[in-house]
Amino acid sequence: MTLAETNLCGNPPPQPTYQQRRATFDHQHRHLENRSYWVSWGRVAALLIAACCLALGWPDGGGPGMLWFIATGLFTGLLLALVSWSGRLRKQEDRLAGLSTINRHALARLKRQWDHFPAPAVDLPTAAETVSRDLDLFGHASLYQLVCTAHTSLGRQRLRDWLIRPADPETIARRQVAVTHLAPELDLRQEMELLSRQAAKGHANTSKFVHWAESEPWLKKHRGLLWVARILPFTTLLLFLLGIFQQVPMSLWVLPVIMGMVISFIHCGKIHAIFQHISTRQDEIRSYRDLFRQAAQLPKTGSELQRLQKHLFVGHDSPQQRLTLLGRIMDLANFRYSPMVYMVVQPLTMWDFHVLWLAESWQRRSGSQVRGWFAALADLEALASLASLAYDHPDWSMPRVAARNDPPNDFSVDSQPSRPSGNELRAKGLGHPLLPDQTRVVNDVTVGPAGTVVLVTGSNMSGKSTLLRALGTNVTLAQAGGPVCAAHLALPPVVLATSMRIDDSLEQGVSFFMAELKRLKEIVDLAVQYDQAAAGHFRDKTVLYLLDEILLGTNSAERHIAVERVLGHLLRRGAIGAITTHDLELANSPVLKEACLRVHFRETFVAENGIERMKFDYQLHPGIATTRNALKLLELVGLAES
Repeated sequence: MTLAETNLCGNPPPQPTYQQRRATFDHQHRHLENRSYWVSWGRVAALLIAACCLALGWPDGGGPGMLWFIATGLFTGLLLALVSWSGRLRKQEDRLAGLSTINRHALARLKRQWDHFPAPAVDLPTAAETVSRDLDLFGHASLYQLVCTAHTSLGRQRLRDWLIRPADPETIARRQVAVTHLAPELDLRQEMELLSRQAAKGHANTSKFVHWAESEPWLKKHRGLLWVARILPFTTLLLFLLGIFQQVPMSLWVLPVIMGMVISFIHCGKIHAIFQHISTRQDEIRSYRDLFRQAAQLPKTGSELQRLQKHLFVGHDSPQQRLTLLGRIMDLANFRYSPMVYMVVQPLTMWDFHVLWLAESWQRRSGSQVRGWFAALADLEALASLASLAYDHPDWSMPRVAARNDPPNDFSVDSQPSRPSGNELRAKGLGHPLLPDQTRVVNDVTVGPAGTVVLVTGSNMSGKSTLLRALGTNVTLAQAGGPVCAAHLALPPVVLATSMRIDDSLEQGVSFFMAELKRLKEIVDLAVQYDQAAAGHFRDKTVLYLLDEILLGTNSAERHIAVERVLGHLLRRGAIGAITTHDLELANSPVLKEACLRVHFRETFVAENGIERMKFDYQLHPGIATTRNALKLLELVGLAES
């Protein structure tokens, strides 16, 4: 049985696992806090005792002074040991607190408690804004907030790109295998998320670091400066020694120092800017070093994970080893943050030039590999995010996305699908991934083939818009390589096009109706672009449109005609899609009668304690809607006819 034909069962239930892990980490954290408390008091005691011993051993204090001085040394050593121990305890406390927070957020994510875990902010390209807004892909209570466990800017951008730029079927299949192998690795994934959080705290600008790594070394264009920087310190030392032995005037050694001060004044601003590109005072290099070390421990099964791990082991050195070396070099550069020391050391030794030479030696050896390191790390963070979603929802499934040359196979939603027929999307047990498990209602739905449109009718609040968004968000997840909220899902490669939330613009002088027309024109143009017949050759994607109550900004008679025309354009261009409407006559339109796949939602009115209430089952039924609720809603809100 292939991966796409299985769900992601086999892991322990996520909710009790997260609860137990959070309780364990909280208990260990409290234990360490208690230990840190006593270690802190031990430091105070060691300091006071060392001070007393020093006072008693002072020559005027009387007594055997040497023994008191020995005792002072012993308690000073104890104090230093306690300080070191206290630092290690603080790091362990931070680690346990971070892991507890990660599991608390995971529990909130399971329950869809959107205010209890962060919604990462990302920049979106203009072309993706409409679909993203219509389907709640980004922002608060969004698909991105649900999925994203990445914290570095690169990891978050990579996951964003996967959600807005569908992958080809081969890439999707490789990601699915990687996600399935990463899903059960809860310890490794959470440790990686913890290190990702720590790396992100420094606000590291990896783009500047990558740009420096791939750029031409600065000293290569200033070879003369490097030789001057090497010669001046020896000249200073030589003149100083000759002056001591009265071979030359003693004041001569000041001349190379003054020359070093002038050269430093001219060039050290540029050198410090280069250092700033490599690492700031927060030392983000070490944070990423630890993150690379953790990434190297992830599974190496499957072609995608093997490919990424190869980027992390180029030659004999791994990124964490190379970054450790660079971190030590940058420790030497941090003299610039100690002005009193730096003002003496720099003119005497030309320190910055030598440190830059070491950094650029590292750059020449490893610079060409840096982009690959960070690209692999971003991919692993995005895969780990999708794997967390798979772990949290073992009843979800991996979809089938048909490859370009796959032969079509028919299947029924009443049986397990193998591949979509032609350009059909078929789902069994499809639900909206942003809804909690206890309130989510699932449906079987088929969209396509070309030449047909799913016409969804039903009363207000019955679930029509939710169905469209469930289709869109699951297609987004499927083409990113992640699991979908469905028992089974099979689809061709598609380009999503939506018209759901339309805004007019007073500033731009665009009415609501005109804004709708512009959006529909964009969708029709997209269908023309991907029309196989018009292109004269096979296109590898099909346009999937989702239209929610379109063209509300005009009268009902003209709206009916306008919707017919828009759907006629889309049907002729081979696009597939679904539309919700209250216009029941649309199904009998001569233009659409043979093309419509009619489904509807319904509601019932029941009396509870003498009060009439409306209930929805949110189940999809065949045919046109048979119920109405607009007038009844007027009564329920107190606007009945007097």
